[in-house]
Parts: sequence; C-alpha cells; structure tokens
Amino acid sequence: MNFRIFPLLALMAGLVCAQTSGGPTVRFQTNLGNIDVVLLPGSAPRTVENFLRYMNRKAYDNSVFHRSVRNFIVQGGGFQATLPNLPAIPADPPVVNEFRESNLRGTIAMAKLGDNPNSATNQWFFNLADNSGNLNNQNGGFTVFGRVADAASLAVMDRIAAVPVPSPGPLPAPFNEIPLQNYTGGAVQASNLVVVQSITQLTTVPPPAISEGGVQTAGAFGGFRTAAPGSYLEIYGSNLSEETRSWEGEFANGV
Repeated sequence: MNFRIFPLLALMAGLVCAQTSGGPTVRFQTNLGNIDVVLLPGSAPRTVENFLRYMNRKAYDNSVFHRSVRNFIVQGGGFQATLPNLPAIPADPPVVNEFRESNLRGTIAMAKLGDNPNSATNQWFFNLADNSGNLNNQNGGFTVFGRVADAASLAVMDRIAAVPVPSPGPLPAPFNEIPLQNYTGGAVQASNLVVVQSITQLTTVPPPAISEGGVQTAGAFGGFRTAAPGSYLEIYGSNLSEETRSWEGEFANGV
C-alpha cells in the first residue's frame, strides 16, 4: 500500500485527473508501422467494450484498410485482407451511439450507416484532420472512442494516408477508394494492400486507487478530524506514486 500527503487543493486536482484519464492502450500493428491508441472508456464505454470484443477474438487480425479519403479519414475494420474477395468480417449487433468527444485529428471513431446513429458494428476510421465541423454535426455525431497516443503513431497514420488511391480503382464498391501500395495496374496483389496485421492491448500500469476511508486529515490520528484551509491530508491507496519513501526528515515536512 502506498500513501501520499497532499495539500487540500492538490487532492482535488488529483481526483479530477483520475476521472478524465484515458483507458487501456492498444497497438495497431500494420505493414507500414505501429499505431498506438489510448481508448476512452470514460467517454464511450459501450463502444470501447464493443471494439475490445472484436479485438480479443482477433477479428481484426489480417484486416485491410479498405477506404482512404485524402485529408479526411482512413477506414478499416470491416474486411479481411484475403484476395480476391476481401471477405467481410462477421459483425455483432450494433452498438448504441455515444458521441461525446470531438472528431479531431488523430482520433479514432466508429463508422456507421447513413441516417442511423445507432448502427455502428465493426468498422472504424482515423480522423486525418479536424473533422469536428462535419462529423460532430451529422447522424447524431460520430462516436470517438480513442486517441492516437504519440507523434510516432501519428506519423504511421499519415504514412497510411499517403498511400495512393487509384482512380479509377481496380475493385468495385465498397473498395473503390482502397489505398494500394506500388500498384501499377492489373489484378490487385496481397503486397498492394495496407493491412492491420494485429491489434493487441499493451501492458499498462494500474491506475491510482484511493482506499475506502483512505483520505484523512494529517492530525486525525491525534484526534483532530477537521481539515483547516492550507492544511495537509493523508491519502492511502495503491499506485499513488512511482516510488515509496520513508516518513522522516524533509519528506515529513512536505518536501
């Protein structure tokens, strides 16, 4: 068990941070590099649960980015990267729309049918630009359920977006906007596809947790229960710090 001592305002700020922090990080391993995504169960709990259900049964392994629109989105999650037919990934029942987060650059959101906010199943897309003025305001808003975690992952997203989309495309709808690498004509080959090889959850540090009854005034053990302005509070719980220090010397004075 770890414990920390905080001024009262610091405690309040810490609780706010705990409430707004993201969820697990998942890694999209593609044939053009890895994209790490922090999921947002606090904003879209059912959508995150839906995504993880597909991921955990490996439905997204060896799937294809089947749609790319310049400066807009790259989309996947719906089809296996198996030629010649690119078969559809079996879909679970639709998930209820949970639009709360804005469709900004680097977010991932659920695709859905037109004029049906509650129709998202397995397909998702990365927002390549700030699409909030468009996607926040149609079809009930598009549910963002994660954010690209870092600059290296954003660079991979942009690398995928830079893959050309042949026009006219060699495949019929819904593959008429499919990005194809090194494609010069004729039948599409496996090497032309942009593929999600796997999606896996990365090992994460457990979030901070305050024990039941774990917030005490510094003088509580001497019989003083009321926290005066500017006084210190003792907080007991787990994962409150990356290190454990003894209660002595300067640390006892709040340093």
